[in-house]
Amino acid sequence: MIERLILHAGTPKTGTTSLQLALQRCRTGLASHGIFVPPPTDPPTVELSGSPPLKPKHQFIVRCLRFEAGTQLRQQLAQALAPAPPEAHTAIFSTEGLYHHWWDFNEAAHAELAALTSVYRTEMWVWFRDPYSFFVSSYVQMLRNPVGMNPCYGRAWSPERMLDDPWFARQLDYAGFVRAAAGRLGSDALRLFPWRRRTVSDFFGALGRGDVGTEEPQEHRSPGALAVALLRQANAMAMERSARNRVVRWIAKVDAALGVASPRFDPGPATRQRLQALTAPGLAWLGREWGLCLEPALPGTARPGTR
Repeated sequence: MIERLILHAGTPKTGTTSLQLALQRCRTGLASHGIFVPPPTDPPTVELSGSPPLKPKHQFIVRCLRFEAGTQLRQQLAQALAPAPPEAHTAIFSTEGLYHHWWDFNEAAHAELAALTSVYRTEMWVWFRDPYSFFVSSYVQMLRNPVGMNPCYGRAWSPERMLDDPWFARQLDYAGFVRAAAGRLGSDALRLFPWRRRTVSDFFGALGRGDVGTEEPQEHRSPGALAVALLRQANAMAMERSARNRVVRWIAKVDAALGVASPRFDPGPATRQRLQALTAPGLAWLGREWGLCLEPALPGTARPGTR
């Protein structure tokens, strides 16, 4: 009988896809220790942005919370847990959408999420990276994403314009998310981790199952400055969605082929100063109240990963 529920909530750009792949790869090893990882309910799809084709996340949780106000959440979770062997005591679900869309969930959805604590010993594990590198990777991803699914997606916006968008700016409010999640699930339910480019080993170690063999996948690099310039140019042009998708994939391939010849994108000193002013109070609070300290990533360091 499943008693403990671990919800891995991301954040995006902190090794989420690598961890999801590792969890599925190690399902048998984890099961021998009473830990059940449900298979992903969604069939693998090729993302229009040209990202890797396999993302074995439990996206049904986000769909349920976002579009059905969570009304079916407990029922769908029970269905996902039905194949668990009798000796399983812990279940793990992973989707970065729990963080990415947290502010898109309405009051009823948040209440349904909180109601899980009356059924399971619920924990939410969240990884955070320094706001500067998170911004850079997220900004590039917004440029790559398909048009129309979100007001920020597929735009030709500058970094400053992207920060002007309330939805995007809220992604940088780590402290606001932690306060809200703790208010819903309880402070004891939250476990916060700094991103150290080894999310897989950190997760399995925190789970107490570092003995389950798994490799830390090689980090993917974010597209560089050339890709950013080309993406903004492409997004400013009027073209059909299928044509744009092909262009986005082509840009990603060209940038990957160039490697370090396409330097890391730097939004500039004005944006860096604005980011610091926007995030410093929340980071100070997280350090003081939660002991979470994030090392800053300054321009000139290695290009940040995207997974």
